[in-house]
Amino acid sequence: MKQSLRFSFAMLCSFAYVAVLVALPSLVLADSCDPSSNPKDGFVSLVCYSKSAKLNALYNSGDQPGDLSGFVNRVFVFAISIGGVLAVLRLGWGAFQYAASDLWTNKEKGKSIIKDTLLGIVLLLAVYIILKQIDSNLLNLNINAMDDGSALKEPATTPVQVTQ
Repeated sequence: MKQSLRFSFAMLCSFAYVAVLVALPSLVLADSCDPSSNPKDGFVSLVCYSKSAKLNALYNSGDQPGDLSGFVNRVFVFAISIGGVLAVLRLGWGAFQYAASDLWTNKEKGKSIIKDTLLGIVLLLAVYIILKQIDSNLLNLNINAMDDGSALKEPATTPVQVTQ
């Protein structure tokens, strides 16, 4: 009898869980982009970024208003910078482990951390250098799209006209 009661309770809880998961999305409404409404408690929906000075500056930092190329470029530069800072910290940790240890095995761990970190720094620099060598406009991350949806990229150099 107890096992049947446990099974019934488990089924009831499962049904209630599924019912809440199904019903919850219909109860949550997206924020409308009404220009006359003021942001509540400082919250600004990403749909209406024009109400927030910070989001407006973030999303309109590219060449055209509403262009996210400036934002993506900032994220790329931020990621490379954070990677460099973390690599330097990891390099310091590896050097500390190598210098502060008397055991040979810990010195080997320190050496491997230093080698791996130097490889990571080389890879970070390689990403930047390769993108810069291919085309310096790739680092701007600005893609101009044509009306048909295909990407149109500005040529890296201006064509040379040959006169005779």
